Amino acid sequence: MTWWNADENEFQTMWPEETHRKEMLYYPTREPNDREQERIQKYQARGFLLIERPCPAIGHQDMRKDLSCLTGQTAFDLFAYEEVDCVSFLSSSWNVLLRVGEQFQAFHRTTLVEYMRAHTTYHPYLEHLFDTPHKQTVLQSVTVWLNWSDYSIVELVPAYTLTIGNQTKSIFNCLFYTVEQWANRHVGFTISAPPQHEIPELPPSAPDLPLHHPDVYWMDG
Repeated sequence: MTWWNADENEFQTMWPEETHRKEMLYYPTREPNDREQERIQKYQARGFLLIERPCPAIGHQDMRKDLSCLTGQTAFDLFAYEEVDCVSFLSSSWNVLLRVGEQFQAFHRTTLVEYMRAHTTYHPYLEHLFDTPHKQTVLQSVTVWLNWSDYSIVELVPAYTLTIGNQTKSIFNCLFYTVEQWANRHVGFTISAPPQHEIPELPPSAPDLPLHHPDVYWMDG
């Protein structure tokens, strides 16, 4: 972003140091549209280097300088439907690893949160619950920490199962780690579901009646 400063009679830019080094910053939250792609190609043709800007929430604390604790380990990227190398995958601060049991799952932070927000269930006591693509159910606050915390690895630990209406949900606690904390198995932050015995029992939901049912009588207007 650049502009002409008439008061000081000079051309200015939002990122003067990066512009001087001919570095163009971008936030990889989605695929660029056609117009954005044209602008990227224009600046690349002028000698600019495209630099992925760190996720603003985690750029200052979890810089992932030493990823050796993940060397040789792979994670499954469900949306790309492929195995990825954990070290390469975490080279982007926009990526996050979920650990379930002995397996890593690989997700782009924004894509994961968007999916979870589209797959919610309401509980009168726990309020909104969110499902991961692998059907692990977590508290709403987990999506906030995925978006705005400085943690690169989230371990999902089974807590209990819960019946909500006609659905049975597997509730998970979440343990957050920076890469360094994961190497030392030192939990950085925990989000735990309330103990199951504290959750009041919900009344059974009314059975769903099909549209055409012998006990349902229709009148033509």
